[in-house]
Amino acid sequence: MLGAPLARLDNKPLVARVDSASAGDVGGKRPPAAPPGTPTGAPVPPNALGGKTDPYAWSSMRKASAACTGNIVLFVVAAASFMVPISSSAYSPIFPSIQRQFDASQGEIALTVSVFVLGVGVFPIFWAVVGELGGRRYPYLVCMLIYAGASFAGARAHNVKSLIGIRIVQAFGASVQALGAGTLADMYRPSERGTKMGIYTTSPLLGSSIGAIIGGGFAQSLGWPSVFYFFGIAGAVIAACLALIPDSYRPSRSLTRQRKAAITRLGLPWRKRYARMFLELSPIGSMWPIVKNPANLMMLAYSGVIFAVLFSLMYTASIHLLQPPYALTELKLGAVLLSLGAGNVLGSALGGRYCDRVLEQQRKEDSDTFNPSGQLKATFCMLPLVAPSVLAYGWMMDKSVHLAGPTMMMFLFGLSSSWVYAGCLTFLVNNNPGRASAAAACNSFFRAAFSFASSEMASPVDNAIGQGWLYTIWAVALLLGSSTVVIAYSSKRFHSSISHGL
Repeated sequence: MLGAPLARLDNKPLVARVDSASAGDVGGKRPPAAPPGTPTGAPVPPNALGGKTDPYAWSSMRKASAACTGNIVLFVVAAASFMVPISSSAYSPIFPSIQRQFDASQGEIALTVSVFVLGVGVFPIFWAVVGELGGRRYPYLVCMLIYAGASFAGARAHNVKSLIGIRIVQAFGASVQALGAGTLADMYRPSERGTKMGIYTTSPLLGSSIGAIIGGGFAQSLGWPSVFYFFGIAGAVIAACLALIPDSYRPSRSLTRQRKAAITRLGLPWRKRYARMFLELSPIGSMWPIVKNPANLMMLAYSGVIFAVLFSLMYTASIHLLQPPYALTELKLGAVLLSLGAGNVLGSALGGRYCDRVLEQQRKEDSDTFNPSGQLKATFCMLPLVAPSVLAYGWMMDKSVHLAGPTMMMFLFGLSSSWVYAGCLTFLVNNNPGRASAAAACNSFFRAAFSFASSEMASPVDNAIGQGWLYTIWAVALLLGSSTVVIAYSSKRFHSSISHGL
């Protein structure tokens, strides 16, 4: 049965807390003793560095910068995820140039955007399974090399159809965000993840905002192919850095790898064995344990709505702010969108840190376990601002008020939505111990699916009913999503206890 408990496979129960008695399940070897200062019950398996140390036991300096080898793990992982949004936002200013050169229709140009957005939502599900089975480093490298190659090919595209195909391959290579969440779960304890996840989520949110300036600057000075050359060079540099950072993967913490080992121990004929592995370890099989949890599903849907509004806002703003009465240049448009980026950066950093404070309070009450739903309390101070800021923005744009008004609403939406999103993503990672990459991949899928629908419907709906009513609809959707956060926090049905060491 898809998603069946591991106990049914090997008659050994799998619990959320991995202790020294069970951490050696994979590979048939007992793990080394916990280093001094490691809390009881924390997993201490060998890793890709030869079993000499556990990523949980790394010092703060080594986690942040890996000073002994000159690598910057957290920065490089965030930089890899940065390429996903910037490949979309920096692409927006070059629409007119590509349309003129290839004599393409508006629908074909929109398709070059939509296939990329959808691709970076679907492909991470595949990479999440690969990362949970064999480690993070090689999937990182393969992804960024594919991304760099596709970007260089995009600069040499000869027609819009080839560009559409290249954007699909580019999306396949850019789908590393699920691996990043898995890396942070490998390296940091739950009480530290909020701050680190806030830093990590800042990267893609910032990329969405500053991409317009980068794309506009390159397009005006060097032409639209220079934007793809920039993508390719950046991807190659990040790949070189990823080749140097240590692999944080911990096999004994991966439920996907444990399930594979359990199926192997059953001694089934090879056809039945691989058929069962395909059903339970395939991308769909890895998603099912995540989406069947109602609290996870609500947070996934709400994250999807947040990013759908973000894409809709950036798309419609790029159209209306370039036209009278605002009539901004492409470079000034990018500067206005920086207000959204500034709010995103501030909200992610502060929201993640506040999540850690909430968890630390729980830890004082119970030093052994914590309730992931309790972290959602950290979002309550910003939840009331998310929907009203979008509603106000829509009607200000509809009535063509002074540019300062919409700019302020962009900042407030960026601040509040990224604060809430950081809390929701931290909840998803902590609520699914051993499946951090799969949870992040599901989150990417929902974000991309909602953003894809939003980018396709934004222009026709805007033309039909105007920005005021368009963002009234989005405000209602955000209000409903905010209510699910309150439900997940307050309902005892979604409360569970997980070890602080996971």
